Amino acid sequence: MRPADCCLRALPRCVKGCGPVQCAGDGTTCGASLAAKKNCIIAVSFSPKAVGARTGTVLISDNAAGSPQNVGLTGTGVLPVTISPSSLSLSFGSVLEGGTSVAKNVTVTNNQTVPNSLSASGIGGTPFAIAGAGTACGSTLAANSSCKFAVTFSPPAGTKGSAFNATLKITDSPDYQTNSPHSVGLSGSAT
Repeated sequence: MRPADCCLRALPRCVKGCGPVQCAGDGTTCGASLAAKKNCIIAVSFSPKAVGARTGTVLISDNAAGSPQNVGLTGTGVLPVTISPSSLSLSFGSVLEGGTSVAKNVTVTNNQTVPNSLSASGIGGTPFAIAGAGTACGSTLAANSSCKFAVTFSPPAGTKGSAFNATLKITDSPDYQTNSPHSVGLSGSAT
């Protein structure tokens, strides 16, 4: 058998069908020949350039009956995470009751080559707010760009010693990874 010829010497014949699949040098243990009753590893990698299912075949040329030997390959190209927040939690520590904290930012990055609609919710009725000043996120986030939500904490008067928690939910669409909304935990206490 000569499986090394496939990956190391004849790559165009090695994989048929899906261009992004290729034999990889790292992890391949096959040499120019293989002794009887021995085995070796042909490492194959998959780097899709588009979304969707792909198929292919590794062809191994040898001197055994039925050569070349075929190994079927399948893989699915998916989009990377669409939206990623810079933090999953913001702690405001202790803030004077009746006062307002300094804004803390959550940067949101769109890793796609298409724009995404964007919204934030979940903090209504709590002492946390998205501050108009400092917030640069609108209803659409351009492709391959970032924006920030500035969040403040304002514990009401008469709540000294109280702890507050809420969850900021950032929703994006289209959401190719079905991980929207993204949750950012918010916490603070009144002094």
